[in-house]
Amino acid sequence: HPSRDWSQRPQAPAESQQKPSHWTPLHQYPVEHWEKWDAQAAASWFAGWRSRVPNYGCACQKNFAAYCDQNSLDFSSADAFFVWTVAAHNYVSLNHVQPRKLPMTVEAGRGNQDAVSIAKELDAARDGQLHPNSVRIGCGVCDAVNFFLHSAISGEFGPDDSRDGRSYAFLKNTHVIPRAVSIFMETLVVAPDGTVLNHDEAEQRAAEYISENCS
Repeated sequence: HPSRDWSQRPQAPAESQQKPSHWTPLHQYPVEHWEKWDAQAAASWFAGWRSRVPNYGCACQKNFAAYCDQNSLDFSSADAFFVWTVAAHNYVSLNHVQPRKLPMTVEAGRGNQDAVSIAKELDAARDGQLHPNSVRIGCGVCDAVNFFLHSAISGEFGPDDSRDGRSYAFLKNTHVIPRAVSIFMETLVVAPDGTVLNHDEAEQRAAEYISENCS
């Protein structure tokens, strides 16, 4: 069991926030296993997660391996592992993402609303200095695009149920996915607060394009 008070347990993300992301299960694992922590099981799970770090067209896997070699993993408790995941995420955000992202605080990772508000204020101040009179794309739009791409690559829109078949079709018709994303983005309607209002409609139009042009 973790050494910290139970009130410090991070909060699981809301259902609407659980979009496909390689980072999400890493942060979520210690949360889901908080009360029955098994260090050996956690280490085994992490080895599987780490093996799936992207290694196509980037050096993500190599960079993350270097970080792990230099920063010992801590499976002593769920809390300790959670803190390690936040530090690892920050390393990637600050060193291997362009443009660089502001670091995540442990408090924000735990769902502390004060910390989240401060982080948003820092983002706004930075944007105001670097890009006056600009508007940042909201998380709702980012999540919508992420979810759509995951569905498309997973084959939910065709052209068939075979991974090899999809790979061949997408490589043969390299314009399809980029154009489908454009159609998806062009169709999206967003509320003033950044909430996506018509995800299903946008997805349907893009899926129809994939179906008609990728065989």
